Amino acid sequence: MQTFMDEVQFDEGGAVVQMRTASAVAANRKETKDKKGEIVLVKPARVGDTILLAGTYTFQHVVSAGQNIATFTGPRETWSQTMTKVNCTNEPLYQKATHTSVLLENVGGVDRIKEITIAGEDVVHFL
Repeated sequence: MQTFMDEVQFDEGGAVVQMRTASAVAANRKETKDKKGEIVLVKPARVGDTILLAGTYTFQHVVSAGQNIATFTGPRETWSQTMTKVNCTNEPLYQKATHTSVLLENVGGVDRIKEITIAGEDVVHFL
């Protein structure tokens, strides 16, 4: 059974970014998975070389073969969901995050996901 916690966050431009968090456990110890976060984009945003359409996405950080990878699966509201994978870096927090947040940065008129923090984790994911 998973327990979800909803929070509403605002990006620098005032757009609403909603997060839902849940625990995730790695079945294969060669691959480490952190907590999942569910984000709602109210307008398109760039992650890596991909533009994510507005909608609900599941975010998860995975360490595989020594590489940090951020995955975005969605949007949930469409018939065909896609998984977008991008490399990321992590920096430790002094204590576990008390809430989930997404920081967007506007670059050339396009919002770009800059960082994600998941409640209960002790790292920030930089994209």
